[in-house]
Amino acid sequence: MSTKRNRSMDIAKAIGIILVVLGHSNSPVTKIIYLFHMALFFFISGYFYKDNYTKEPIKFIKKKILGLYVPFVSFSVIFILFHNLFIYLQFYNSIFAGASREYEVLNKSFNILDTIKNIIKVLFLGQTDRLLGGALWFLVALLIASIFFNIISYLILKLNIKHEILRGGVVLLCFIIAYLSTHLKFNFHGLNTAIIAMGIFYLGYLYHNYSIKLKIKLKLSYSIGAFILLIILSNFGSINMASNHYTNIIYFIGNSILGIYLTLYLSNLIANKFNKIYLLDYIGKNTIYILGLHFLSFKLIDIIKISIYQYPSYMIGKFPVIDGSNGWYIIYTISGVILPLGVKFVYDKLKRLYHTFKYSRFCRGKCIPKNNF
Repeated sequence: MSTKRNRSMDIAKAIGIILVVLGHSNSPVTKIIYLFHMALFFFISGYFYKDNYTKEPIKFIKKKILGLYVPFVSFSVIFILFHNLFIYLQFYNSIFAGASREYEVLNKSFNILDTIKNIIKVLFLGQTDRLLGGALWFLVALLIASIFFNIISYLILKLNIKHEILRGGVVLLCFIIAYLSTHLKFNFHGLNTAIIAMGIFYLGYLYHNYSIKLKIKLKLSYSIGAFILLIILSNFGSINMASNHYTNIIYFIGNSILGIYLTLYLSNLIANKFNKIYLLDYIGKNTIYILGLHFLSFKLIDIIKISIYQYPSYMIGKFPVIDGSNGWYIIYTISGVILPLGVKFVYDKLKRLYHTFKYSRFCRGKCIPKNNF
């Protein structure tokens, strides 16, 4: 796999996470974005699945625990620990308590027992904050989807059957069963979403391994066509993977492929034509921070709006934003992307300072710097 191709996928991730934030900011194009934005991330994750992972499932599962489970728990616990502060700041308040069941639950203060219960729930992949931490569902779904795919691949390998058709058939069967279960209102605590996501994950794997053989080309004309179709199709249905809502299975798959194709074209174009857009590379490599913190970042813009327009202070509790009209969705999007990156930057700086301090205390002047070798 070439470095340029890796970079194009990082840029695709950057475009994807920007679309996620834009979609959550009540933008005019939110309905179009929702047709494919989460499917894009499952596709990209599948793209990076290596066949070596199939031979070492334990190693792969450990990798996913570190890369997905740990961030999910970390962000979730932070939201739990700061929950009462969020209520004090009116991020959750009684005015909007009736807006949704999730809001009503979060509007109550946590005592020590509530805090412990919620942390235990998080450790078992239960989501406790579906508003400020609402986007974290994706980490759980991707964790389950990727592990399931790895286990299926491992079992087929052990059967000594190398035909891709068998793995594809199993994934397709799981996809259909999960979709039918969702359609019949049998949703097993997000498991349906994860298995449906596994189907898109598998498409990413296939694209990586067979796009050259199948001569799949990314063309401007096809991309324009995909964009136009997405605009048209957005008027005939809706998709929300977080709540397991799909107008129908063909609508979901079709729009996912159109959006993914368009994003891949744009990311390849940027990777080939522009070598110095480091911000996109940085965004693409730190999507988890943006995913976990962008709703919280919106609150800063809410505070600014309250100050400018003299709104009552309780308006900060409106979710996800007070109002994205008149171009404010652009400001919300910038805030939702840049502020989490700022947190990541500060975290990295503090981490380096800590390791430098720890190293200097351990060595006490006796260690030979690495660059002397």
